[in-house]
Amino acid sequence: MERENHSAILGILAICFIGGAAAGCLCSVWGGESADMAVSDYLANITQGSVVRPDLFSAVINQLQYPIICFFLGLTILGVFLIPVCFAARGFFLAFAATSCLRVFGTSSGLLLAGAMLAPGALVSVPCMFLLGTGGGASSLALFMSTVPKGQRPVSFPVVSKPILLRLGLCLIILTAGAIAETFACPWLLQAVLPQIAAIT
Repeated sequence: MERENHSAILGILAICFIGGAAAGCLCSVWGGESADMAVSDYLANITQGSVVRPDLFSAVINQLQYPIICFFLGLTILGVFLIPVCFAARGFFLAFAATSCLRVFGTSSGLLLAGAMLAPGALVSVPCMFLLGTGGGASSLALFMSTVPKGQRPVSFPVVSKPILLRLGLCLIILTAGAIAETFACPWLLQAVLPQIAAIT
């Protein structure tokens, strides 16, 4: 039963993430002019060499924010409702940024730029978010079910157990390492794709 609950929660969170991503694409297509200007200015600054390496502390916060929010929401009843919202928001902002790159530079150049800007962070944070979000959703659901009037079973496992803490510790290590890699990889990747973007455009 517990494994079935985790599978169902994973499916719901995936739907929320994809739904948020679809909404982000549509918003960028229909009204993303300001984001287009920001992307263009950012690329112009890179071309002129005026963009410095991202701050490590900011990169760590950026990597940790969504997974950690999902973890702590899993300790409350509110997680049943707010963890899916977090996944939808993450999908929305990620897709909005990627679609803005495609709008400004076209498919080929936009994909190169979006990959260089977003992939190093997303490839680390999104899997960790799903790992912690699925466990947090199961814990929050158990808490929620324990508050329902008689006829429902109480919480059958600790909300914070050793496996949950191990997953959290593992994700913290991975996310911190990912933030460090992102800090050094993103500028290098952006500089690497600039000639290809210039050749295509």
